[in-house]
Parts: sequence; C-alpha cells; structure tokens
Amino acid sequence: TTFTPAARSEGLWKGKQNRLQAHVKLSQVLYNETLFQKAGITSAPTTWKQLAADAAAIKVKEPGVIPLGWKDSSAHILPAIISNGGTLLKDSNSVGRSVAFTSSAAVKAFSYFQSLYSAGELQIHHGTTLREDFGAGKMAMIDGTSAGYAKALAAVGTNFKVGAFVEPAGSTGHPANMDEGLGFVLPKGHSKAQDEAATTFVEWWFHPTQQVYWAEHTGFAPETRPGIEAMPASFLKTHPGMASTVKAVRSPYTVPRPVSDAYNEVQASLDTAWFNAVTGKEAVRAALQALQKQADGYMTGTSQI
Repeated sequence: TTFTPAARSEGLWKGKQNRLQAHVKLSQVLYNETLFQKAGITSAPTTWKQLAADAAAIKVKEPGVIPLGWKDSSAHILPAIISNGGTLLKDSNSVGRSVAFTSSAAVKAFSYFQSLYSAGELQIHHGTTLREDFGAGKMAMIDGTSAGYAKALAAVGTNFKVGAFVEPAGSTGHPANMDEGLGFVLPKGHSKAQDEAATTFVEWWFHPTQQVYWAEHTGFAPETRPGIEAMPASFLKTHPGMASTVKAVRSPYTVPRPVSDAYNEVQASLDTAWFNAVTGKEAVRAALQALQKQADGYMTGTSQI
C-alpha cells in the first residue's frame, strides 16, 4: 500500500513482486507561457482536440514559431492510444502475447499526429533538440517525460515561464499515461548480511525525505504515497512539471509498462511505424497493420530484432 498502484504493478510478474521501481518516468507536455498569452490561449489544453486548436492558433498568431514538438518514442505515443480506449496488449495493458495496434484507438492516435504534421503544426525531433528549440523560444510546446523536466528548465533559464500539463484526454474522457523507469531487482542466493544491507538501502531510498529530495533535484515524481504527500506545496506551485507528474502518478489511468522483455522490441518498431505514418511515408492503416504483424512476432518469440 506504500507504493502508488502503477509503481507497484510495474514490478509484478505472475503475481509476485520481483522489482521495486526506483523512479517514475511519465509523459508530459511543457509550454511557453509567454507564447500562449500572445496567442490568446488562457489555459492549458485538457483534450487532444483543444491541443490541436491551440497549435493552430499559435501557427496563426506566431508564424515564426513551431507550435508543437514531439518525440518519436513509444512513451510519447502510447498515452494517446490508451486515452482513446486502446490497450498496450490485446485486451490488457500488462498480460498477453499479442498487441493491439490495429484498433480504432491506434488509428485515431496516429491520424491525429499525421494531421498536425501535414498542417505544419508539428515537428518531430529527439529530446535534446526539442529542449534546445523550446528554450530558445522556437517551439511553443514540447512533449517530454519527467526524466527531461530539469533539463528543459535548464535550457529555458530565465527566458520565460514554463507551464506543463499531462498528455490530454481522448475519447474515453480521461487522460492516460504509461509508468516506466529503472528499479531495484529482488535477487536470491545472497548472504543474510547482504540481504540486510540491501534492505537498509532500499528502506532509506523510499523514505519520504529521500523521495522528496530526489524529486526536487531530478524531476522524477515519488513512487510512494508518503513521498507524494511530503512534497512541499510551495515547490509544486513553482514547478508545474512536477505537479503534472504527481497528478499522473496518482491517476488510476496511468498503467505500468508491460514487463515482458519482448516489449522492448515492440516499442522500437512502434517508434518507426509512428514516424512513417505521421510524416506520410506510409498510410496510417498500412503502417499499423505491418506493426501489428511484426510486434506479434516479437511477443511470441517467432521474430527478433
């Protein structure tokens, strides 16, 4: 009960806790508050439809600015699929040997980004480029994760105030996110002294004081409820990226990344399929059908990268 549901589930395998998540990596969108004000946008979008409308407004009001920057990485793609009613695996977010990329939710998510790209309202880059362009005022919004929040703030410096929001709600009426991150594995076969030393360290790591210190200095939200409750309200008020991450980690719609090693290969294929579909190199449905076949091969072990 100490851990948030997603953080605890992230280490479950066949009903047993084999891993304790050491930090929480969640998706979020950062925005330039000054550019929002100039475009007449008074609040952060809460739906994908509103996000598209804001991007269009920025393109009109600030023609020299790229409205939205996105990373072609699964952590930044999957929340849109889930918030539109999709799942990470067939009929489930954690268990199974088949994916679900030919769903209407996946088609809707891919088509959404393709529409933004074709309208000249979206550019796709790696994280470092996104943060640099954002900090220089060349991009109004960038997608990222809690892992990059502190880096984004460093890139911005004192140039402008940075706002943040979780990836918005889809047709389900609620936002969604995927919890992933490094963790502590619980091994067997060590001496009693080694086990006691490991236990002492893990207990220290998950103490609320350490959870808060780590969160304030890295951008990663606490994994435990006591850690979240110990976060100073003053810090959350001045660090909206952390506030949005805390909101996401508490959400019942944040799901853990599938444990299966094969899902690493699935994610790599997803990145490529999404990029090709969004940039028009492949039709959306064709890209998803090819992805479904390839990813199922990885999940069943009949294919490998």
